[in-house]
Amino acid sequence: MYGPDGNAMFTSTKEVIELSQEPLDAALFDVPAGYTETKNSQELFGMPSMDQLMGQAAKERQSADDNAMPSTQQAKPPGALRVGVVSINNRTDRQISTESLRERLIGEIEGAGVDAISLNAASATEAEAEAKAKQCDFILYTDVTALKTSAAKKIGGMFGRVAGVNGVDKTEAKIEYKLFAAGDKSPRLQSGATAKEEGDDVSAGTAVSEEARAVTAEVRRKGRG
Repeated sequence: MYGPDGNAMFTSTKEVIELSQEPLDAALFDVPAGYTETKNSQELFGMPSMDQLMGQAAKERQSADDNAMPSTQQAKPPGALRVGVVSINNRTDRQISTESLRERLIGEIEGAGVDAISLNAASATEAEAEAKAKQCDFILYTDVTALKTSAAKKIGGMFGRVAGVNGVDKTEAKIEYKLFAAGDKSPRLQSGATAKEEGDDVSAGTAVSEEARAVTAEVRRKGRG
């Protein structure tokens, strides 16, 4: 393996000391007794996923905030339009921090000058009731529908980096979202966003940022109307 300056960093040599063409024992390929398939290191070691940890932390913060400020937290600024952001639904088989994504979504909506608050309801009916209690004018639903590793990861990898090829691991993320005016059955805005970045969470976060811009623009049109 060569370094950036072209000098050898280290070498590896393998020597065959024995070679046999005898067939291998079929028992070598039997699945061990008690085998259980796991999809990631968290499942392997019985650890909670990052999404579970973030979700639990968010629930604890929400509970503490509700107990500490039951009236002021829900108060909407005079003349403001408020967006209630429902928990993001991950419809893929990959682990991502949906709570971090929601916090980013809320932060970027607020950063654009539109009031936003989290809704912790588990159904549309519950979301409507919670939105009314929290004085929300809109309800925002978001689904992460795809997280797909790009071909660059397969083509580049370690050998690409050793050879100086700029192949990087990237994820193609796709999200779909719907923005409802409180009490309406049809969405005011229904669209999607895609992004391609290094890492599942980063790519999904970039797509969420695009969602925040579209939602903010729609809410402002409502305000001007």
